[in-house]
Amino acid sequence: MVGAAYAVRCRTPLAGTDLEPANGWILFFFVDPAHRRGGLGRRLLTDALQWLRGHGRTWVCFAAYAPLYVLPGLDRAAYPEAARLLAGLGFRTRYEAVAMHRGLVGYRVPAAVRQHEETLVARGFRFGTPSDDELASTRAG
Repeated sequence: MVGAAYAVRCRTPLAGTDLEPANGWILFFFVDPAHRRGGLGRRLLTDALQWLRGHGRTWVCFAAYAPLYVLPGLDRAAYPEAARLLAGLGFRTRYEAVAMHRGLVGYRVPAAVRQHEETLVARGFRFGTPSDDELASTRAG
């Protein structure tokens, strides 16, 4: 696979009968670096936009489906070419996505946190990874 674009439309109402009939989302797109700068990204996005338009969508957001927010949108600093492509297709920034990272090599729990944990353990709290039978069910009814 050298590239893909994923467009969605809401088919299940988030609340009541609201299907957001005008809204569509492009959740992600990518092109393998070896195949960039040949128009594939533009083609993938224009095909996704046409598909959404063909399903009656008049507004499109490049981000995760807004009520669910799994993905933050586009990190322009990390993907400047994608930002230029989206801008060239008429997308406008509504807010900035933030991608943060932290290396854990050599990380140590701060002394104040360890002391607080010890205090809580002395009061009967337990810390650890829960087992399946300790987790609350997420199933309705």
